[in-house]
Amino acid sequence: MSYRWLLLFVAALSSAHAEADSSPSKIEGGRAMKPSVTKHSVHPAGHKISVSLEDAFWNGLKEIADGRDITSSELIAEIDAGRQHGNLSSAV
Repeated sequence: MSYRWLLLFVAALSSAHAEADSSPSKIEGGRAMKPSVTKHSVHPAGHKISVSLEDAFWNGLKEIADGRDITSSELIAEIDAGRQHGNLSSAV
């Protein structure tokens, strides 16, 4: 399995963080808000699973999948097949 997707993912995250750093911080009640974590249902290899990811990670994952002309589910299936241990959200 190629780890080119990992390099693309890191580049996409760096870009997302650069955008976030240049925009005003979201403040609620005098405290900075935590990053938004969203649960996404995907169907790799025909199995429905849920993956909880921060929006920046999900957007990066979609960009990589689009760049490889595959679905997000197919990319997640590749990541799942290559992980040694830990949960899937951490692997992504």
